[in-house]
Amino acid sequence: MIATLLADMLGLHGHTVDTVANGAMALRQLQERTYDLIVSDLQMPVLDGRGLYQELKRSRPDLVKRIVFVTGNAEDPVWRRFLSDTGAPCVSKPFTIETIHRVTQHLLRGAGSAREARLPWRDIHSSPAGKSQNRADR
Repeated sequence: MIATLLADMLGLHGHTVDTVANGAMALRQLQERTYDLIVSDLQMPVLDGRGLYQELKRSRPDLVKRIVFVTGNAEDPVWRRFLSDTGAPCVSKPFTIETIHRVTQHLLRGAGSAREARLPWRDIHSSPAGKSQNRADR
């Protein structure tokens, strides 16, 4: 359901979107087609976002700078560490179309990562208490 909503949101901005159910299916799809951007949930069955990232880093390093993660669990210390280590942007659920558009546009413009794009963490992640956090504060 979230994948369909996200695909619809991106479609409204003129993007062509393919969806798959997990990271393993995404890897198979990436063997068949090329993509400008990957939007992946962190928590998926079969192969999660971390596993997808690690496999892409090994086999398709050109794609790791074009991944945006989404999650409903960004406060989990394990995921926060992973995101910090990779520098990959992450959009917290629930998200708005404006947030998704802003993050995807930064990456599609070739900035490479949220850090390189100077995209503030507060623009893509809000704490459960509703207080924005800047990457520099972490």
